[in-house]
Amino acid sequence: MKTAFEQVLNLRDSVEYQPDAVIRMTIMQQEGGSATLVALDGKEGEEHSTPFAAMIVVVEGEIEFTIEGTPHRVREGEYILMSPNKKHMVRPIERSKLLRILLRV
Repeated sequence: MKTAFEQVLNLRDSVEYQPDAVIRMTIMQQEGGSATLVALDGKEGEEHSTPFAAMIVVVEGEIEFTIEGTPHRVREGEYILMSPNKKHMVRPIERSKLLRILLRV
């Protein structure tokens, strides 16, 4: 998707689910970070880390976001912040869409 500056867009409608898949759509990518929409349909992510700080916003559904072994339930309309270099993973409790914002701090 081309970055849509000066346009109003709906987060829920911008990425579609696919059965048993994780679908990612980059909204914006810059040297200092990125914004990505993610649609989760039953597939759990693998544990990993990133050198960026992260803000995970649940746009639709509910997820379990585990940071350094501690699970956090994040529901529609809620968000969680994560420091850089933390091991983490996401597991959808139900079909979910989230906005992942990564920032170099």
